[in-house]
Amino acid sequence: MLHTPPTPLTAKQQAVLNNLRTIVKRQSRPTSLIDPSTVTELLIQYGDLMRATGLAEELLTYLERIQDRTPADTVLYPRLLVEIAQTLDAIGGMHLGVDATFQEAFTLFAMYPATEVHSYHAQAHLAYGRHLLNNSDFEAALAHFQQAMEMYGAMENVADIAAVEAELGRVYLAQGDFSAAVLHFERALEGFAAEGESAVFAYTSAQTELAMAYIQRGEIGQASQLLGDALTVCDALELRVLRAQVLREMAYVDQTRAETVTDEKMRRRYLDEAEQRLQQAVDDLLSHHDSLELAIAYHDLGRVEARLRKFDEAEAHVRLSIENFSRLGNRRNFAVAQITLGQLLLVRHNDLTGATERIRQSLAIAGELGDRFTQQQAAESLVRIHQLQVKRSKPGTVERRQAIDEIAYTLERLKRLALTPSLETLETLLIEAET
Repeated sequence: MLHTPPTPLTAKQQAVLNNLRTIVKRQSRPTSLIDPSTVTELLIQYGDLMRATGLAEELLTYLERIQDRTPADTVLYPRLLVEIAQTLDAIGGMHLGVDATFQEAFTLFAMYPATEVHSYHAQAHLAYGRHLLNNSDFEAALAHFQQAMEMYGAMENVADIAAVEAELGRVYLAQGDFSAAVLHFERALEGFAAEGESAVFAYTSAQTELAMAYIQRGEIGQASQLLGDALTVCDALELRVLRAQVLREMAYVDQTRAETVTDEKMRRRYLDEAEQRLQQAVDDLLSHHDSLELAIAYHDLGRVEARLRKFDEAEAHVRLSIENFSRLGNRRNFAVAQITLGQLLLVRHNDLTGATERIRQSLAIAGELGDRFTQQQAAESLVRIHQLQVKRSKPGTVERRQAIDEIAYTLERLKRLALTPSLETLETLLIEAET
């Protein structure tokens, strides 16, 4: 995933970071003989480790401190900018700063011969593509991943090519092109497998996302096998964050199976299993309250609890997910969670106004992002609300007039988005309401 929650430091990693802190502190002294470029290289080298272990804010302090001392006329400077941009992204809530810093780095890379900056330039495109994907700008993300692929392809770098293939898979998975997603994830797995033990985490992560693509294609058996293999690796290597993602997808399989059975006891059993898996995922992630993974887990847990008619717990968890999505700036998932909350407000509180407000907000965001699936989900939810408004009001009353106005308002927005099925249903409902 893109905003990865912090993971505990090993003793070796702790020692490395302690040494790094000592070097940074010594270099900041006026009498220091340590070359600033050496410190910059070290910060770039260990930037991923610091971000992955929840030390992004500390890292940003060091990067900004060394920025003025890093020669601006060398390739090291745009590399430092990429590191700053990734760190701002990890902290969250600084999208303009992230975009501007990446763009400055791209401008500077373009001033050097391609052979001199090829690898660094490709890394920048890969990092920026991940930022864009996390913020649901799929087309722009795709363009940057493709540029990274061209550059890495020219260098025949197997590991980096595999990393880009995995990101392309994630783009297509988010866009609903599941066959393309499967193709790219399978290519990524081939590349990571060639790298051996050094790519175990990347391999298992891509394997997990491939399983989700299989689930979306209805290939539950293949997905279950992949997830079982991934969970074994996560347990063996104590990969708690990735384990949480695997558990979420296993819960999705449980829910899919619950939809296919007619026996109520079996259905309940599958949903109970899904709830247990999601609670385990949340427990694994609870110490990482700013993570995208935790926000998604809260939302998934809330949806299962709603299906189990545990509405108090469901609403609480969905609201927590919305808070996290908002803080992380993840608009796509925020929009999805708003639909869920709107549905809960309707079922639990009979709050038509609150439900309508939430779901319209979701529709607007999904429209801006070009997310057709979420647009359709929001439109269908609004249709159900308007049907209730008409059913509960009598002709000629203030309530019926309000319902007609609400339907007309929604119709205008659905026309702009060309959401034909819901549009046609609402047009019929409007005629019925006016007669």
